[in-house]
Amino acid sequence: MAGPGGRGGRMGAYLTEEEKQNRPKVTKALLIRVFSYLRPYVKQMALVLVAIFVSSVLALYPSILTGRIVDEGLIARDLPRLVYLIVLSLAVTLGSKLIGVLESYLNTWIAQHITYDMRNAMYAHLQKMSQHFFTTSSQGDIITRMTSDIDGVRSIITNTMTSILSNVITLVVAVVAMYRRNWVLATIGVIIIPLFTIPTRRAGKTRWSLTREAQACSDEINGILNETLSVSGQLLVKLFGKEAYEYGRYENANKRMIGLNIKESMAGRWFFVVISTVSSIGPMLL
Repeated sequence: MAGPGGRGGRMGAYLTEEEKQNRPKVTKALLIRVFSYLRPYVKQMALVLVAIFVSSVLALYPSILTGRIVDEGLIARDLPRLVYLIVLSLAVTLGSKLIGVLESYLNTWIAQHITYDMRNAMYAHLQKMSQHFFTTSSQGDIITRMTSDIDGVRSIITNTMTSILSNVITLVVAVVAMYRRNWVLATIGVIIIPLFTIPTRRAGKTRWSLTREAQACSDEINGILNETLSVSGQLLVKLFGKEAYEYGRYENANKRMIGLNIKESMAGRWFFVVISTVSSIGPMLL
């Protein structure tokens, strides 16, 4: 029952040699095309960038104010100063959280509108394809492109990009603040930063491989459902007595998907264990 475009035979190697040769390369033109979906929402993205910068700056102030609370309030036994610094710290924390909520709302708004635009554009494009395309392509592949693939692109444009910007801005602001306080301790803290890149790259490659394989498995599952649960598909299954065979196909694909999801989840778990361990090294050295 598998269609000619099915992916059941390539689960061991999630990219065929033909796909490796013909897959699109990450070029300037491709990036411009992908990020063209952001063009209608430039104003909203500008607000997101401002919110990220302000939130990153405010997020560092509670730590700085804590030192001042101890030095200028507790040790100096200055009660009015102590109360002022505590109230200021609470206000800064609250302001940072509120700006974070605004940033989250804008991100979600932009992400959903980008998804809306991409799905409409892709559906309109598919309507113009020839009948030959639909007879030679796996319907599971097409459905997956319309769902999870678009969600993946949307996530990269919004969540991943904003996370990178937020982390970079936070790092720059933190380094500047640390060097203004004590350049020796700041240098020790900066030395720890490269240690994050090693586990991040290794975990990224592992999760990327698992994600690609899970994508192929999702294509196969969608293809099986579309082939066997449609009116014509059910008629063929019952006509040839293939109920047990199709159930076995679906069960095997579903089992592979569960295994891949578990592997991906555990890869992320070990990654965060390593990251949290490295994060503890800095304060210990300081």
